[in-house]
Amino acid sequence: SSRRRHTRFALVRGLGDVYKRQVPEEIKNLSSLQYLNLDNNNIRELPHSIVNLKNLKEVSLIGNKMDMIQLEKIKYLMPGCEFILKL
Repeated sequence: SSRRRHTRFALVRGLGDVYKRQVPEEIKNLSSLQYLNLDNNNIRELPHSIVNLKNLKEVSLIGNKMDMIQLEKIKYLMPGCEFILKL
């Protein structure tokens, strides 16, 4: 069996404690990422570098208090990605 070379999924928990409610800019390095679960992390904003993740199809942000103006700007730049805010 071959090993996976690309990250397709990421489940991130506890960012609120580590990054003070911020997703690290280094997320831009996960170029093969397709699904990102950031549920319940006290996140208010996504880093602008997330728009460079061309393979990203879905970002789950359930349970976060997002800055909706900033999120709308990112959504506009990522028309092929679904952002989930509620169940």
